[in-house]
Amino acid sequence: MEHFHVYAKYRDSQGKSYRRFGFGYSLEKLRKTIVEPYNENKPFWLVGSRIYPSQVELLFIFRSSENKPQNIILPNGKTAIDEENFDYIVKCFLRRNIPSIFGDSTHNFIIPAKGVAARSI
Repeated sequence: MEHFHVYAKYRDSQGKSYRRFGFGYSLEKLRKTIVEPYNENKPFWLVGSRIYPSQVELLFIFRSSENKPQNIILPNGKTAIDEENFDYIVKCFLRRNIPSIFGDSTHNFIIPAKGVAARSI
């Protein structure tokens, strides 16, 4: 079964930067809670945070065979739940350094918005 992990980097109205990583979304939940609201320019919820598309600086959706972050072992030996550096996790996911992560699937779901990019971090 396929699962999806979502990473968002965004700024609040005061300019403070935040990073959120949500793990283990089913395709249906991903579409209903992230993709559809984002593509309709409506706020979406990610790990308890309400995020407006206009706040998003970076958004990635990763396809995976694993739904639990504690079962995703990073090259440094930590699990995805134990690693505090989200940038490191994203880099590992993008480089496909983890067998259960199939890479970046953002382009399959998200309509590109002005000013938002899936770029290297």
